[in-house]
Amino acid sequence: ASDGFGMRRSARSTSKAFGAGANWSRAETCLHGSAGDECYTLTPFRDTHWRPGLYLGFASFLNTTVGGTFHVRNELVSSGDFGASWTRLAPQQAFIPFGSAAKAFDSHGVYASHPVTDPDNADCLRLYYRGSNGPHVRLRAASSVRCRLLTGAAAGQW
Repeated sequence: ASDGFGMRRSARSTSKAFGAGANWSRAETCLHGSAGDECYTLTPFRDTHWRPGLYLGFASFLNTTVGGTFHVRNELVSSGDFGASWTRLAPQQAFIPFGSAAKAFDSHGVYASHPVTDPDNADCLRLYYRGSNGPHVRLRAASSVRCRLLTGAAAGQW
């Protein structure tokens, strides 16, 4: 969704029924960025391993400042109200860092999926993400990547 000024945001709409006869609520903003740091996508997920009722998600933010690099950064977000609002847990800090080389496969954009439990190790989550090697608004190559997250690790140790 856009606010009419070019700033993207994520919104949600709810219904108790799906399909024919569904009565959807009006879309309400649940996450937004700031000027030059637009909320591009939101991938929510719920993992009851941590705390029932806590929703986590990955939000992608597009840097659009004048002279900006058009990098797409992912951030960890949380919601305690079933997705009605989301909090950026570490604003402007990528959960999955960009590649270090200028043209690394993930040097400019990272889009994360929701994690899935590793079938070979219940203490790990698999996280799939797509990385790109150029600015979001230009020709670039993209790659699909898988990484592992340890569920028992302290914050900052993943």
